[in-house]
Amino acid sequence: MLGCESKEERNQQTISHTLQEASTAKNTLGPALDKKQVRNANLFTEYGKVLRQHKPQVSEIAQIFSQDCTSS
Repeated sequence: MLGCESKEERNQQTISHTLQEASTAKNTLGPALDKKQVRNANLFTEYGKVLRQHKPQVSEIAQIFSQDCTSS
């Protein structure tokens, strides 16, 4: 019964549920990135490539930027 639970118990249940949802989302994101199914990640990856070619002085940043768009 909802009325019999303390606020702390409800908060703990909410936290537990949110952690489960976050874990599911994280587990779904990796394969989606690997399959290039995340549009923004694809755009950022391509932008990183262009940035490395045209602005070599920021190539390390561009590499990190592109790497963040993968599950590796």
